[in-house]
Amino acid sequence: MTDTLLGTYDSRLATAEAAYLRLISIDEAYCDALSSYVLRGAIQNPGRYLEALLSEHEVKATSNWRERQDSMTTFHGVRLTDCPVWGDVQTGTQIRNAVAHGLGTLTPRQRAKIRYHRESFAALDVQMAGIRVIVTFDAVLRCATYSKQFVAWLDDAVPD
Repeated sequence: MTDTLLGTYDSRLATAEAAYLRLISIDEAYCDALSSYVLRGAIQNPGRYLEALLSEHEVKATSNWRERQDSMTTFHGVRLTDCPVWGDVQTGTQIRNAVAHGLGTLTPRQRAKIRYHRESFAALDVQMAGIRVIVTFDAVLRCATYSKQFVAWLDDAVPD
């Protein structure tokens, strides 16, 4: 345990939080990279104007999960909500947001739905102490499992 200006932190908890954050970030990055790879592969020698449109699309499509969903449906015919572990990915994203943006606590936006987050996080083995998120190594292992399932499903779902 270490005392800081932001409170007392357990290094084991911080390690688990970092692993969780990275796993969810991989889901996002893979989704973005796969979409870009397939789109750019479908368009040979796009030229200046089409290249500008592709670049603009990539920025918009990667700004948040809602935009990713819309882009994957529009350009690849893939509904992310059809993924069997989509709910876990969405909840994992909320857990990651608490870790990344709330420094291990619910963000102000998340605090408005504290009961919902407490219940949905618990379903993924993430407990809460007040507004503090407790990410255990069991939760990280579960996250690794559904993250791997999401990436594998996405890889199969997006046509070449």
